[in-house]
Amino acid sequence: MLLNETIKIQNSVAEYCKTGIEKDIPGVTPDRLHHYRRLIYNIVDDTMETAFPVTKQWLTQEEWDILISDFLNLHPAQTPQVWKLPFEFYLFAKQNNYASKFNKKALNDLLYFEWLEIEIHTMPDKELSEIKNTGNTYTDPLVLNPHSKLIRLEYPIHIQHADQASGNKGNWQILIYRDNKTDIVHFIQLSPLFAYVTELLKYKPLSVKKMSNGIIRTTDIINEKTLLTGLIPFIENMLNRTVILGFA
Repeated sequence: MLLNETIKIQNSVAEYCKTGIEKDIPGVTPDRLHHYRRLIYNIVDDTMETAFPVTKQWLTQEEWDILISDFLNLHPAQTPQVWKLPFEFYLFAKQNNYASKFNKKALNDLLYFEWLEIEIHTMPDKELSEIKNTGNTYTDPLVLNPHSKLIRLEYPIHIQHADQASGNKGNWQILIYRDNKTDIVHFIQLSPLFAYVTELLKYKPLSVKKMSNGIIRTTDIINEKTLLTGLIPFIENMLNRTVILGFA
């Protein structure tokens, strides 16, 4: 068990590494202390640059340095795993409104989108019940890829430069998923209708027949034939892209 004095010294060193504010720390050589601060800063900087390459390119060097310094100085990091730290970085930037401070409207969406690529790529493999590769697209229940996430963005940073996207605020539905064969993360922009269909499949396998009945009852689509004209090609495309893995 560590002595209270040792714990106090460790905490003081950690605080200095975060803030850079010098103080007397017993047993520490003053002219070497700054190296620890430099190392920690560089680790955080490199981690965020790797996680958010597009954001780093978009912000000015001054804005990036401010964000890194403020995060290191002010944020009480919770995770002991470095690869998860970018999520806390995203939350810090969002909660402290750096989008307004830097006049970068799409900043929160861009940070979130870049983080999700890491999250989806590293999420644990989920066990799947037996899935059939062939079936009837209309009558057989469809199985959604569980290594996926449906999100809503305010700005279309997935298809436009962030400066341009900042002028196109809207309701952008995006599905991010990991290809089961290659482990590569992809994204697809969805219409509100197809986002709704994807949302339904998140909870349990459903057939197009069952989904279409519910959709017609709750929307202004007149009949099933009209609905299936778009829905069947969408489902077939999702099967080809491994967003839908097959049939239950």
